[in-house]
Amino acid sequence: MWARPHVINHLKRWGISHNLQPMNSLIPCFDRFSAAMNLSTSTVGRLAAGDGKIYRRLSDGGDVTVKTYRRIVQWFSDHWPEAAAWPADIPRPPSPPGSAAAAENDNNENRYCQLGARGEIADPRAFVASITGAGGKRLDSDMKIYRYVIARYRDGADGGGPRRHSVAELILLALVEAGDARFAGRRRLIDAAREMFPGAA
Repeated sequence: MWARPHVINHLKRWGISHNLQPMNSLIPCFDRFSAAMNLSTSTVGRLAAGDGKIYRRLSDGGDVTVKTYRRIVQWFSDHWPEAAAWPADIPRPPSPPGSAAAAENDNNENRYCQLGARGEIADPRAFVASITGAGGKRLDSDMKIYRYVIARYRDGADGGGPRRHSVAELILLALVEAGDARFAGRRRLIDAAREMFPGAA
């Protein structure tokens, strides 16, 4: 399938060949990000596009608008894990000047993970927004998940672990990695596992 004529000029601005469809080039981003972050493609779709079914539609030959394509690729670029290789066939857009991702790249410090006096995340809403990319009502929904994670899985709560590949798991892992004091026990277990099996983490 060829790109529609009115779309080709927009693609050229991004350095994308007119015979490289957005629906084809987004799949490697989903696959690599999902594998690197140990998340399901439906969870990644919700985070990147606000749509948990977008990966399946793209895989089935579905299309996206240029605007949606640009937004999704930008999200991937801003949240791309350092350990994963960016797909070679997809031009990676730079983070907009002044954005959270640009500040993180420049300073090598994520300001959203700053801890308060008690060793807890200082700004939970900004922290969750930086992880899920959500805003508005979606961010309100993710904040409920954040509060559930705190209550259910903090040290001493004996809540086990959240469902794999879920937003709750993503938030929990981010809290542990940020060094939040409420999850110090989990952090010690992870650090011990990394020392015993350095190639596994």
